[in-house]
Amino acid sequence: MKCHDCGGTYIGYNDTLDLHNDIIGYYSVDATNYFKCQKCGELLFPKDTVKKIESVEADITNKFISELPIKEFVFATEAAMLLGITKQAFSKNPRIKNGFIYSVSLGNKKLYHLKSVLLFKGKGDGRFNLSGQQSNKESRYPVTNQEFRRTPRWKMNSF
Repeated sequence: MKCHDCGGTYIGYNDTLDLHNDIIGYYSVDATNYFKCQKCGELLFPKDTVKKIESVEADITNKFISELPIKEFVFATEAAMLLGITKQAFSKNPRIKNGFIYSVSLGNKKLYHLKSVLLFKGKGDGRFNLSGQQSNKESRYPVTNQEFRRTPRWKMNSF
């Protein structure tokens, strides 16, 4: 398979991947299938690898969110008021449902991180860096075809 960027050849690997995400920082995914361009280092992931990466990212993100102080969270009613919308509009908002505001469950109640709510109000995205690490890395996997997803210039990183 030829690289779309440089014309190099992709080589298949089954190894631990060291990746970076702007929200959770650097992390590793064990026993992963992927392809790497010999020339430019571009990575290409099969669908099962993408699912594994997303699962690891979700687990780490949830761990970071659960470690935030509970006093920094508000109930949905207060979050909706801060956004100037009804509680029903808040609960049905697809971006909020997809995690654009950080939340935790406490019993049968869901609490929303205040800073995340305020960021969402200003930018439409309440996600912020949870790890304290900084990076200029580009975002996640644009789809190139049905079998594989490609990442923009993710390189192997060592800790």
